[in-house]
Amino acid sequence: MNQLSRREQKKIDNRNAIFEAAEELFSARGFQGTTLEAISEMTGLSKGTVYLYFKSKEELYLMVCIKGLEGFRGELAKNVKKKKSLEGKIKAIYLTFIEYSMRVPMVFRVVQDLFVERFRQNISEKTLNDIIAAIMEFLNYGSGFVQEGIDAGVFRKDLDPYAFSILCWRIAAGLIELALLKDPKIVEHDSLEHMFDMSIDLLLQGAKSD
Repeated sequence: MNQLSRREQKKIDNRNAIFEAAEELFSARGFQGTTLEAISEMTGLSKGTVYLYFKSKEELYLMVCIKGLEGFRGELAKNVKKKKSLEGKIKAIYLTFIEYSMRVPMVFRVVQDLFVERFRQNISEKTLNDIIAAIMEFLNYGSGFVQEGIDAGVFRKDLDPYAFSILCWRIAAGLIELALLKDPKIVEHDSLEHMFDMSIDLLLQGAKSD
């Protein structure tokens, strides 16, 4: 019984080691620059052992993205629940994305690869669609609060809720990319922290009805 327990624990440890190495390498080298050989070397496991746990590099990439997005989902639910107003909930979504990305930059960088055309040519349509579906879930979640604001007369009637979510996401992503640079050159890191709040305040202000 104890022998079986140790064997199962070894499997869990191996799987976690492979996953963590893949996360780090995808973040540093991108999908194309990462190989199963490099993952094998980082973990000290043979390439054959890596294949026992994951069928392909693409499967590993998908799991890194999905697990990262699941972590964001947990943070999001907790932070949004604390807010009472629609504006507060929308701002919580925006700032949670930024805070989570800054705390777990590897996940942010790995997911960002999805929006580089040359990267998309290296993964299957199914993998791309699976990850995009998870991202769209968050966009639609935010859109729901925007629609509530439109219905309540808080936001402009001509506002497109989904387009608003896209704008929030891509503006936040652009600021995160600058913040993750050691030296952005064009702006100080302290100024970027202020821009996080300023950007969502400006977006919400532009969305309000007269």
